Amino acid sequence: ITYLWEQKNGEWVDMIGEEESVMSFEAKAGEYEFTVTATDNYKASSSENVIVLINEEPNETPIPIINYGKEESTVAVKKSPEKEAPADVEPVVMDTLAVPAPVAE
Repeated sequence: ITYLWEQKNGEWVDMIGEEESVMSFEAKAGEYEFTVTATDNYKASSSENVIVLINEEPNETPIPIINYGKEESTVAVKKSPEKEAPADVEPVVMDTLAVPAPVAE
């Protein structure tokens, strides 16, 4: 039996294994439609449509917990202007967070 996967709809993707029984691809969020056709040695064939729906990946602002000895404080690391920090913490715009070493008591 031979197989053939063809993309019918959605943003164009590079298929891996388009002539195999199982095909894979990497893609952004969206809807993708494919047709797979199986053909036997006597040239008889059958086709099926497959719709793949990829949802958006959740992406939230990370909030590191910084421990200064006995006290714990929270800092929101805000990397994009469209994301809002929680109301109870002050946003800090930075790529890395430098924390001083705790002082021995």
